[in-house]
Amino acid sequence: MPLFGRRLFHLNEDDLKDNNEQEQTYTIEHTGEKFHCKKLYEKLKKAYELERWTCECTWRAGLTHKEAYESEVETRKSLSTIVPNYFHKCIFDIIYHSVKPLEKLAEEVSILLGQGFVIGEPVQFKKRKDTTV
Repeated sequence: MPLFGRRLFHLNEDDLKDNNEQEQTYTIEHTGEKFHCKKLYEKLKKAYELERWTCECTWRAGLTHKEAYESEVETRKSLSTIVPNYFHKCIFDIIYHSVKPLEKLAEEVSILLGQGFVIGEPVQFKKRKDTTV
């Protein structure tokens, strides 16, 4: 979910209540959100068009909601190819509930992945040539 500025964006519960005055449904295309109230739809659409949104994954700021949403989707897809599944558990063990600075966490993960093996990681074995005659 894209951030509004640097904060999570939530709709008020009062705004989400269905009004059966209108039968027409209004949909925001890129998110699939559906509204029965045209006033709320227009209000949210106007907010989504502002260039105040931030991609939650890359922290790129100054985007519209659609641009931030697409950036997040693209980044999350590329992350699955960059970091194989067998590394997820050991990375999450280091990061989960940690209050350390990001640089320190990145260094710890780098050291762990560079110095050892994890369960499920493919290992290549190379046999040395026999040098004795």
